[in-house]
Amino acid sequence: MSARTWLVLALALALTLTPLARAQSPAELEAKQHFAAAQKLFESAHWAEALVQYQRSYELSKYPALLYKIALCQDQLGQYAEALDTYGKYLELDPQTDRRGGIEERVAKLQQLLAPPPPREEEPAPPVPVPMVVEKPAAPPPPPPPHTPAYKKWWVWTIVGVGVAGAALGVGLGIGLSSRFTPNLGILMNGLVRF
Repeated sequence: MSARTWLVLALALALTLTPLARAQSPAELEAKQHFAAAQKLFESAHWAEALVQYQRSYELSKYPALLYKIALCQDQLGQYAEALDTYGKYLELDPQTDRRGGIEERVAKLQQLLAPPPPREEEPAPPVPVPMVVEKPAAPPPPPPPHTPAYKKWWVWTIVGVGVAGAALGVGLGIGLSSRFTPNLGILMNGLVRF
C-alpha cells in the first residue's frame, strides 16, 4: 500500500476509535461525515471538492492531521501560497509528526516556486553580422560565333554583285557602241599591219 493509503487508514482509525473513549458531540459526528466525504473525493482526485470537505471537518474537529490533507489538496490545485501556510500550521500543531521530513522537502520546493525569479542579467546584444562580400565568378566569355563559310557572308556577295554588274555594263556598252562606231584598226595582211 502507498503512504497515502496508510495515512487515510490511520486517520480514519483515529477518528473512529476516539469516540469510543468518550461520547460524541453533534459537531464531531458532522466532522466525521465531512471527513468520509472528503476521503472519497480525494481518492478520486476531485481536489477542490475534497478541500471544501476537509476544511469543514477541520473547522468542526480541529484535528491537526486534517491540515495535512488540506495542504495536499491546495498543493494539487496549484494554490502554493495557501499550501505553504497550511503545511506550516500543521508542523506547528504536530511538531513530532513522522511526515515532517517529507513536508519540509515539499515546503522548500514550494518556496522555490513562489520565490521571485532572480533578476536577469542583461545579455549583450548579439554581434551585428558583418555583411560578407561574395564575388560572383566572372561570367564565362561568350562562345565564339559559329564559323560561317565565305559564300554565306554579305560582303562576298556584294563584291560578286558589283563585279557582275560591271561586266554586264562593259559588255552592254561594248556591243552598243560597236555598231555605231567602228574604228580603223588596220588590216592584217600577210603579216603586215596597215594603217
